Amino acid sequence: MDLKRILSTEGLNWWTVVSGIGLNFVFTAFLFLTMTAFSEQGFPPWLYTILMCAGAFLIPMITAYVCGRLADERYLTYALYPLVGFLILTVPGILFAGVFGVLMTAFGILGAFNGATLVARRAMKRRREIYGPDSSGESPS
Repeated sequence: MDLKRILSTEGLNWWTVVSGIGLNFVFTAFLFLTMTAFSEQGFPPWLYTILMCAGAFLIPMITAYVCGRLADERYLTYALYPLVGFLILTVPGILFAGVFGVLMTAFGILGAFNGATLVARRAMKRRREIYGPDSSGESPS
């Protein structure tokens, strides 16, 4: 894993990156607003805590999976850059929620990299079906 290649912006599809940032931001804002409404309605704290943690993991995972499928290459790059939309809302939570804010941020980062791993496995399986077990990506001659 080459960190320079992951962080390189050369050749990125910026529409995919910006769409991923927006998708993360909108879903995370919806998650926070929904959980705020749940807490004001008298739901038990353990329930919305579990839902917040599950949402913090699933939202970046789904976004990274979708962005990786659209790009079909450099999966970690397309998981890392759209993560900004999630972090804009969760990083201030570290200041106000303490350990729970750190937990939410960690779940989001792990979810994004999990989504990238899922799409990479799918792409590798597809390449093996097309090109054979060597999966070099080159067409057989």
